[in-house]
Amino acid sequence: MNASDINTAAIAFIHGSITILPESLCGSEGAFLNEFLSLEPVSPNDVSELCVQLIRWQESIADDTCAVGVCARMVELAASDTFHPGLHSVMEAIDQRCSSDLPTIVLAELHFAQAALASQQHGESAFEDPFLCGLCLLVEHDYEYSWRLRQYALYLALRGRLCEIDDCLSRDPADEEELVDLAAVTSADFDALRFIDAVETGRIDDAQAIAYATSEEALDGRLGALMAAYDTVLMTWQKSVLGLVLDEDAGNSDDPLTLSLDMLMRRDRGGLLHLIETWNYEEIDTASTLYGYQSLRLALALRDEELASTLLERRRSAGLKHWLDDVMEARLQLLAGDLAAASLSFCRAIRRAEAYHALGRVDIELRLAIETSPMQVMYLGHRISEKASWNYPLNPFTAVKKGVSRDDAIEAWRDSLSND
Repeated sequence: MNASDINTAAIAFIHGSITILPESLCGSEGAFLNEFLSLEPVSPNDVSELCVQLIRWQESIADDTCAVGVCARMVELAASDTFHPGLHSVMEAIDQRCSSDLPTIVLAELHFAQAALASQQHGESAFEDPFLCGLCLLVEHDYEYSWRLRQYALYLALRGRLCEIDDCLSRDPADEEELVDLAAVTSADFDALRFIDAVETGRIDDAQAIAYATSEEALDGRLGALMAAYDTVLMTWQKSVLGLVLDEDAGNSDDPLTLSLDMLMRRDRGGLLHLIETWNYEEIDTASTLYGYQSLRLALALRDEELASTLLERRRSAGLKHWLDDVMEARLQLLAGDLAAASLSFCRAIRRAEAYHALGRVDIELRLAIETSPMQVMYLGHRISEKASWNYPLNPFTAVKKGVSRDDAIEAWRDSLSND
């Protein structure tokens, strides 16, 4: 295989059109690299061995594009499952092979790998800056850009923040300078992202309309599974908020979220107490507040201030801060009898909810707050002050210069690597 074919194969692997390394790229360590790609789940020992094999493999590869690109992509895939310090060693090993002469797709992949590493090591708040830097490098590469934009859009939708990039997701951009070609995002993908965001923000009518118009069969595995899970939650909400009679009895569901929501809506404290006794709290580290607040809702409903405070702090320590934390904080402060602090927290939540078109989500969370009294909720609403203001969320792309130069990209990547 000549150098051009090697580059083509490496770049195909980087953007996912092939999922294993061609035999001509494998070398003596390549068999393990391909074996790693098929592992499910991935253990720390697997990642440790991967790091050793990757460093050896890249030393045997003469072509910098291939060595750097494949190593960075493997690091990104491994860091998506777990953090291992050896992954930094891999990035350091390829550092001397990195230059602005590398293809843009490879330069961008360095940032995507760093985003995955930073998220695992420092919490998800460290993810966006390097990821956006890589995304902005790809604006002239339609397929790769749209594939990564879809990935970022899912990241935002799961957090109820999709409105931040509405302009970028437009299928008919008014601004011709916006280089947005969603070639890798089907209409069904687009609708599924909107649906997830609508459920996360409590826009029940919007979510229902999108669900009726979208076929889950047209989606890939992950998006289809996510949409099905969110559709179940939507039906549970409709049962309570809209008073619909559903064929499926949520109370008999095996899904922990559906079961806990149903118990909260029926104010079944006995059932909640039994449920929390068998709870493992694993979902507290989930990015989605819809799912990640399950344990927190149960603890608050059962008036366990200490547990609720611990769980909220655990999310924040993991970099999972969210404006809805203020709603949970207000509930904690009400339990402690601090009405003034609860009022301020609630005001902040309302202003931010307005910015994200998410007042419906606040309404739903308050319906689930069975430890609060109607009078307390009325007090909080009455005390909403203009002092608790919140600016409309900006498009994240404004924080990263779109015309990222190749030299700047390499320098930014090396800076982020040295900071870790």
